[in-house]
Amino acid sequence: ANRLAGQGYEVLLLEAGEAVEEAVNSNVSDPMKYGAAFATTLNWGYGTTPQENCNNRHIRCTRGRGVGGTSLVNGMLFNRGAREIYDEWAKNGAYGWDADSLLRYFKKYEDNSRGGSDAH
Repeated sequence: ANRLAGQGYEVLLLEAGEAVEEAVNSNVSDPMKYGAAFATTLNWGYGTTPQENCNNRHIRCTRGRGVGGTSLVNGMLFNRGAREIYDEWAKNGAYGWDADSLLRYFKKYEDNSRGGSDAH
């Protein structure tokens, strides 16, 4: 939605729940509190029926309830692959997938709080 709006399109985004101010709910903004929002109104609280092949356990399916959806309650860690891997892809025919070509996309969605550099 953000990219479409940035290109001049009008976008209507409907999400259930409330807007969450990060300053008010540090369970969302503090990575060390990952999981703390699971037992709050920010989680729909979905789960499975008892799973026979899992010792009849109920499996929780955390889904965010608020502006941002499941982004409110998920945790993600990302590491780029080694430059050599991307360059190998390009060498084998995946044109545009070399490390130098991908760098601008990495920079676009990463946020380095220590400041920019040639690689960040």
